[in-house]
Amino acid sequence: MAQPETELRVDFVGGAVGHRLRFGGGRGQDLAKAMGLRAGKTPTVIDATAGLGRDSFLLASLGAKVTMIERSPKMYAL
Repeated sequence: MAQPETELRVDFVGGAVGHRLRFGGGRGQDLAKAMGLRAGKTPTVIDATAGLGRDSFLLASLGAKVTMIERSPKMYAL
């Protein structure tokens, strides 16, 4: 018996991620500060637990150069 098709959606403009982009304070966010994003300083970041890419998307939107790595084959395939 064939399994029903399922759908996965990741929304980078709505929900919590969109809220962080619109109202999170930009480079003043805790994640951005922890990564060293400051005026005139844009680091290269390795996200070794990429998951669905929400944190990577946020950091990239602030100008960081982000490399995503995901160890789970299923998550990586997404």
